[in-house]
Amino acid sequence: MRFDESNDEHIELVLENNTFGEQVLVRGIEGSSISVGDIFEVEGGLSPLVVEVTSPRHPCAFIDRKHKSPFGVKGLRRYCMTHALAGWFTRVLVPGELRDGMVFTRTAHPYPKWTMTEIAKALYSEGDKTELMRGKAHWKRSIEELRELCQLKPLGNYEWKDKALHILETMEKELEEREEKEVEKAEGDGMKKRETLEEAEDDSSFFLRLSQSFNSACDIWCSASELLFYCEPSPEQASTA
Repeated sequence: MRFDESNDEHIELVLENNTFGEQVLVRGIEGSSISVGDIFEVEGGLSPLVVEVTSPRHPCAFIDRKHKSPFGVKGLRRYCMTHALAGWFTRVLVPGELRDGMVFTRTAHPYPKWTMTEIAKALYSEGDKTELMRGKAHWKRSIEELRELCQLKPLGNYEWKDKALHILETMEKELEEREEKEVEKAEGDGMKKRETLEEAEDDSSFFLRLSQSFNSACDIWCSASELLFYCEPSPEQASTA
């Protein structure tokens, strides 16, 4: 059976059972409304337990085999990963007992933007077909937003922060290489421009010298002409002489 939005009822039926090896089952909240860093306490002081949300759960291929789902982008694993339906991990800040029927109350919500659904979508649901089929972490958004994600202190490391940091390192290296190439290109263009200007100055100097030489020749010729003109006797002077 294909798992996508066309058969949500069947997916809900599958998810009603213990599908992912859950340790705690809760009702009344979804991955789209719970964020990294959210802190929950047991209502009414029935237990000192305090937990902090760290990351969505990254499901493995076992659930596809268990539910006879197709592998790849049309399978249950991919659908649950894309929609953050495989649950989420929490960090125990204060240990305590947890019994059936207890109610969790959220006492901190520091990063509302980074919900379980948003993180799963950003790192595992916006890639190309090959990346989606392999379940490989990727990033198609801005490097600034990736830095923001990596700086979330509560974000779980395994399969989330470690992947994000690796992608960030690669992107920053590529960015640095592009900037170096741009600087080299700019310096090369500047050098070519200077060479062109020098050639133009050389040409200008040549024509200037040629012009000066021509003007000097003209000056000499004109001086000689004037000298001849003024020294040549008039007919009257010639007859007198």
